[in-house]
Amino acid sequence: MNNKILNPLFTAITTCFLLFSSGCTQEPAASSGLEHRSIYADNRTLETDSFILEAQKPECTDKIYNYELRVYFDVTSKEEKTSQFITKGSHLVDEKLGGEYKVQEYGDSLLELEPGMTGGLVFYANIPLSIKEHNYRFSFELRDYQIDYFLYNTPDELRIGWKVNYYVSGTLVNTETVKDNKEADYYVYESSDGLSYCDTWYIDEAKTTTFNYPRVVTSDMNLYGDEAPCFGWEDIASSEYAHLSSINHVPLNKQLEIPRYHENKEIEIGYAVIKNIDVIYVLIPITVRRIESGNFQGLRDAVIYYEGSEEEWKEIYKGKGTPSNLIFLDRSDSSSK
Repeated sequence: MNNKILNPLFTAITTCFLLFSSGCTQEPAASSGLEHRSIYADNRTLETDSFILEAQKPECTDKIYNYELRVYFDVTSKEEKTSQFITKGSHLVDEKLGGEYKVQEYGDSLLELEPGMTGGLVFYANIPLSIKEHNYRFSFELRDYQIDYFLYNTPDELRIGWKVNYYVSGTLVNTETVKDNKEADYYVYESSDGLSYCDTWYIDEAKTTTFNYPRVVTSDMNLYGDEAPCFGWEDIASSEYAHLSSINHVPLNKQLEIPRYHENKEIEIGYAVIKNIDVIYVLIPITVRRIESGNFQGLRDAVIYYEGSEEEWKEIYKGKGTPSNLIFLDRSDSSSK
């Protein structure tokens, strides 16, 4: 029989709270023979050979002079027989001031659980309203364990590291480790040739559910995306050149290099394609044969490199004047910028 049926107050309260993933630290056994285990308010599952203990989010109730701090636990038996779970030695300590508060329980501290069944423990203590924001440590004995429940965030060095794998068009392109219950960094994939990228990720291979940033990570996970072209091209029947019509993605290093060829054709840059983008330099290769007007506006803090001469620039550039931040490169030294 599930002991939660005997404790409707616990059931009503705890159904509102989320359970979080496993994570605990094991400390050397004390001289009392008890094994010490620690869990934290944002990392609330502790698993032993005989039971699983899940701490629920504490509930706090303001009174006139005191603050009633309630702490909830689920105990799930892992044994193959009906077992007793008895708590004792409960106490709540203010980690800042060192003050200790009397702990009381809702219901019976003795749980009798059938195999695989779950029972609830509810504890509370009254603390002064003036110090309700302090960090607290709630401790008690259960079976052969001394359990310390810290009502503040898990230290980073004690957190589990989860693996987040990024797949682009079926190929693994990046793996990062994210500490438990921490947010994954926003990741953008860029191909080595600079022609494609991916900045939208999904949690399923069918790519139906987006992984929205910021988002905390509580388990190993795979994310999926598709390559998209960094440059947009438009077919113009009257042109012998490949017509560059848009910049879809600005490189993370802010170094924009216009492709030398597209589908074996030399390039022409359409109207206002390279405009108002955040870059530190733009490289225009000698294979660009025409640049329409409206380009290079809003790039005053960037350097524009052209691999040809000033005379060649005047032949291909259809805008007004020459940008003041334009530098001409010798073709023999076109790799230096």
